[in-house]
Amino acid sequence: MKGNINKLIDLFRKSAGSKSSIEDFHDWLIDNDQAEVKEETLRQLWEEPNSISKEDSLVAYNSFKEKYLPKQSNNKRLIVWRYAAAIVALICISTAYIFTQKPDVDVVFVENYSSVGKVNTIELPDGSVVTTNSTSILVYPEDFGKTNRTIYLTGEANFKVKKNEKVPFIVKSKDFAVTALGTEFNVASYPNDNFYKTTLIQGSIKIENPEADVERILAVNEQFSYNRETSQYSILETNVDDVTAWQRGELVFREATIADIVKVLERRYEVVFHNNSKNKDVYNFRFQDDAPLEKVLEVVKNVAENFKYKLVNDICYIY
Repeated sequence: MKGNINKLIDLFRKSAGSKSSIEDFHDWLIDNDQAEVKEETLRQLWEEPNSISKEDSLVAYNSFKEKYLPKQSNNKRLIVWRYAAAIVALICISTAYIFTQKPDVDVVFVENYSSVGKVNTIELPDGSVVTTNSTSILVYPEDFGKTNRTIYLTGEANFKVKKNEKVPFIVKSKDFAVTALGTEFNVASYPNDNFYKTTLIQGSIKIENPEADVERILAVNEQFSYNRETSQYSILETNVDDVTAWQRGELVFREATIADIVKVLERRYEVVFHNNSKNKDVYNFRFQDDAPLEKVLEVVKNVAENFKYKLVNDICYIY
């Protein structure tokens, strides 16, 4: 039986199933029958070298949610491992790192997803307020605030934390955990970005990663920046207005390459980019509230060398 399940999941993830076959496969995958074998197979799939493309994962997840998940509100109940496991098998979603330590399958979680170009504001059960940037995923227990305040983030979010000294507020992402008692801070942890960044706006926070032997306390206006490629980090004073610009609909780029800019634009606008630019220079740009994509591209073209673009419907070619 285990061998057959392995073959079935491997075959399905390598094929392009129809909508009905994907729905049938999803129902089978989250069914209780042979649940342990299915989950172990998915765990092995996640750990398989080069099996998951971080560059494509969020795009695939967006497409999957639009095409195959039932239409419903942003907040929904889910059994976290089985839900995540199903998404991993179908589209190799990179956010599955949240669930690599299998939780109690009876724990009910709430997920909030911000679609492309959208910013969501959520009031948590404990009174804390979270604003999530586009293509961000926020997951937390349905009973959040009663005995724990641990929340999981993929993407970017701003947190205004309700003070509760007895129950610390913890934000976990792929690289680090941020702990706060009552404060405001911003976390940027998109899986396809080279850097993880946390910025303290007011109060005090602790950033830690025991595996990397990192534990630091930030002061107000300081930004912790971790390079995922080199595993090096820095703490520098930053411009909070730039960090929070996305909440006002603005686009701010500081020391950004064309590749960095394209990643942000793809999250902001409903456009798929094909970037073939060889330009490795870095640039600073600031665009006001909800600037049209073509205006942004024209400004970049006028400033950057060796940058041309062609916009065809919802596809942008950069060369």
